Amino acid sequence: VTLLRQAVKAHRKYTDEAISVQGVDRHLLGLKLAALENGDNIPQLHLDTSYAESLTFRLSTSQVGAKHDAVMGFGPAVPDGFGCCYNPQASRINFSVSAFNICPDTDSEQFVSS
Repeated sequence: VTLLRQAVKAHRKYTDEAISVQGVDRHLLGLKLAALENGDNIPQLHLDTSYAESLTFRLSTSQVGAKHDAVMGFGPAVPDGFGCCYNPQASRINFSVSAFNICPDTDSEQFVSS
């Protein structure tokens, strides 16, 4: 639980930065969109395979905080990924995990049990 709390705190900090336009991903997206809008070439960074890989989120997580005892969920961001939604309660944390069943590498039951 301690590690989850640390992860939630770090995620909250990054979310606050993104909301206040301080997240680096927003600036990089802005560079690409400005180039497209002006008819310029897309910056080389955006064409690099490592940049594309950095936008591939095999584990997509989100807190859906609710005071009610509810389990919520969402799908994975990529076909070979997992969606993990959590709802912290006073005495427990509700989780839901999803995966596409078309990918042999993603088994949500195995993910949960590990």
